[in-house]
Amino acid sequence: MKKLINIFILILVLSFIFQGNGLAQGSDPVIVAGGDIVCNNLNTNYSNTTCHHKFTADTISWINPTAVLTLGDDQYPDGVLSDFNNYYDKTWGLFKNITYPSPGNHDYHTSGGSGYFTYFGERAGDPSKGYYSFDLGSWHLISLNGEIDHTTGSQQVAWLRQDLAAHNNVCTLGYWHEPRFSSGSLHGSSTSVAPLFQAMYDYRADIVLNGHDHFYERFLPQNPSGVSEPTRGVTEFVVGNAGKSLYAFGSALPTSDYRYNGGYGVLKLTLHPTSYDWQLIKDDSAHTVIDSGSGTCIGATQVSQTPTPTLTPTPTPTPAPSLTPTPTPTPTPTPTTTVTPTSSPTPTPTTTISPTPTPTSTPVPIGGGDACGNGGVNIDDLKCVLQNWLAKLTNSVDQFQDGRINALDFSVVLKSLQANITPTSTPVPTASPIPTPTPSPDLTNKKTYTASSIDFANPERGFMKQSSVFVDQPLDLAKVRALQSSDTLVWIYFRLDNYRDERDSYGVTLTDYHGKLLDQTALDTIDKVFDTARSRGLKLVIRFVYNPGPKSSSDPMKVNPDVPLNLVLDHIDQLKLILQNNTDVIAAMQAGFVGHWGEWHSSKYLNNLEDRKRITDTLLTVLPSDRTLMIRYPRYQQRFYGGPISDSQAFTGTNLSRLGLHDDAFLKDDTDDGTFKSNAAGVKISTYCDNSSLGETQCWRNFVYQNSKYSPVGGEASLDNPPRSSCPNAVLQMENMHWSFINNGFNQTVLNSWINDGCMPEIRRRLGYRLELKEAALQENLSPGNTLSVSVSLRNSGFASMYNPRPVYLVLQNTSNRYEFKLNSVDPKKWEAGKSYVINSSVNLPANVVSGTYKLALWMPDLSESLKNNSAYSVRFANFDVWDETLGYNILDPDMIVQ
Repeated sequence: MKKLINIFILILVLSFIFQGNGLAQGSDPVIVAGGDIVCNNLNTNYSNTTCHHKFTADTISWINPTAVLTLGDDQYPDGVLSDFNNYYDKTWGLFKNITYPSPGNHDYHTSGGSGYFTYFGERAGDPSKGYYSFDLGSWHLISLNGEIDHTTGSQQVAWLRQDLAAHNNVCTLGYWHEPRFSSGSLHGSSTSVAPLFQAMYDYRADIVLNGHDHFYERFLPQNPSGVSEPTRGVTEFVVGNAGKSLYAFGSALPTSDYRYNGGYGVLKLTLHPTSYDWQLIKDDSAHTVIDSGSGTCIGATQVSQTPTPTLTPTPTPTPAPSLTPTPTPTPTPTPTTTVTPTSSPTPTPTTTISPTPTPTSTPVPIGGGDACGNGGVNIDDLKCVLQNWLAKLTNSVDQFQDGRINALDFSVVLKSLQANITPTSTPVPTASPIPTPTPSPDLTNKKTYTASSIDFANPERGFMKQSSVFVDQPLDLAKVRALQSSDTLVWIYFRLDNYRDERDSYGVTLTDYHGKLLDQTALDTIDKVFDTARSRGLKLVIRFVYNPGPKSSSDPMKVNPDVPLNLVLDHIDQLKLILQNNTDVIAAMQAGFVGHWGEWHSSKYLNNLEDRKRITDTLLTVLPSDRTLMIRYPRYQQRFYGGPISDSQAFTGTNLSRLGLHDDAFLKDDTDDGTFKSNAAGVKISTYCDNSSLGETQCWRNFVYQNSKYSPVGGEASLDNPPRSSCPNAVLQMENMHWSFINNGFNQTVLNSWINDGCMPEIRRRLGYRLELKEAALQENLSPGNTLSVSVSLRNSGFASMYNPRPVYLVLQNTSNRYEFKLNSVDPKKWEAGKSYVINSSVNLPANVVSGTYKLALWMPDLSESLKNNSAYSVRFANFDVWDETLGYNILDPDMIVQ
């Protein structure tokens, strides 16, 4: 028997060696995929037109696959854990041990997708990410999360590109919920997932699987622009007919090759070493094959472009506007930058020279190959697998971790043998290369800069015009404009008054409520507001409100007619793509939706705290992780997320770190009309200040004083109440609360008092950040291939720091050439109000820099590529003779010689 085992193992090893990384043809993995799956019932009637999840689960059982992929919206309606346990677990949950899930928008109706992540456990990856990758046979598979930030430059897209670059498999498959391309009449194509599809295309992936639209649609291989590329494009399958319901088609896209919405089913994929077969199998008793075919893998080869993010900044020669092209520099500069605060009480800001790449998260299926558990991988592990296979045991030898012992476990061991792998309990990321500091030459070229008291425009701060936009009416473009040339913000209330209910009766029970979804007119109007702001060099502070409010009716049921939670969540889901596609011109978003003016002080349907938290959780999920959500009362922030934000919690991307305050009753009375109170309508919301020796009001003020060091505060003055609303106290409170922006139209009496009392110029200058250059120590001249070093001191004399991310560059430019050096370790969000800092930076100049006289400048453009080269969105320093309005940078030295 022992001899037979050894012979059998030898045959397996030889077949593995000759075939490569793939399994034998007869053992090629078979996967089943589907999305939009389980209702919160156990329907057993096949003739029902919805909720076929039991029958699609039966189809999976008949197929007996190697693995199951879920394509999001795994459990309707809200992805709560009890529904997962009661319904999903009894149908598709039968295959949980071989399931590789991905989440959808309905799975995220719970806070952070908690039901989804709790149910699937480690199989869903890190709950803070929800994306991971793994190998199956010779294929590399990637599960992505379309419900968190997936914009270009996001952590997820950077990880995806690193993962694709690190796995040079012949065949690659990616999957997530919303499809880049779809002919659906309800959802259709999603531009928000374009960065995911682009990465898959760039690295020659073969297949992308999606759900969201409840039907089946297969596309021809195509590029990210939707143009057919038969030998190079990615083949996309939309498989959203796995159980919940069916949707109608709209007009077919040019590359749509097959469409089916006549019933439910699952997609079966057989993954061969260099090809694949597909079948859409209906959930009927005959297992009818609706669509089938085969494809050949493109073969993953390294793309020419460098995956983002790069670990060390490279000087990107960018042609100067209307100038001759810049020669391409070849060396990579090695910046060594530190930012040192100079005021004594200021903590030293922490800077990071280069990020550590996120390791590929592989929760399943690889067990490492050590089947015998002896600390290594060798021929004995193949014997352990075979002996347990023959004995029909299931234990630690289950290296594929699918709950059984079979040929797939041999694959894991053999691949580990071939790679000479020693298994570890957790992935160990490769350390980032640390740039070697270049010794700084003598900085004998001293510059002193003169501060200016001029009021001028700077992005994401200052006075803002407030406008109400009824989304079902033609847009008045005058609503999206600045009132003064030094203003850059517009405060938009998107009015959803006519989407509350199709009837005029408000005394109805919740079950009879007739909600109204936003129509295309509304969505187009909202989009047009953002487009108008972008065309005018403006950014927006936005809030969605249902209105009307007090005095609108004598009927108390009509005073604050917002809508039930489900309709709020549906509206947010409809707005998701618009918000994500227009993040570049969103300065901040206010929570809104609840009560009159969306101010949370009253409500008809949304008084339940859990409902309010669901709204903020959902908005934080929909918004990209670098954007803040402003809440009207700090008591809700503290109750829902804790706080205030500590120094160590700031800018970490957690929900707490992303919360700001809008105070719409600034200076009205001691509590700002209840802003600094623990109770709402007699109900205790937070106990945070119950035992404070300072008293309730001052305790909450201190909460905001700390919190606002790292997040925005804005709003409006509501009542003239001197001396509380007069200049001395107004400036003091703006300074303490770190105000970034305020309504310049209300309360006009208060605003006029600031003009008459003489503090308006100071308030206009200091709202938000105001950066002043103090001194710089530079070199007398530069040499190609040598070091460019600077030491620049600056001060933030504004009320606040920046609250959105912004890059910092050194730029060399003359009439013919431009060189940019990004200072990755400099984070201007950490330049706190009232403090001074020093930037010490060294970079290596390319050896082929063209000799000549250059301007040396400090450039702080917008982070988004769409606005980066628009000078209206660049930060101007408050100094004389440094600002270049055309190019949007601040000149440190107008005559820097390179020779």
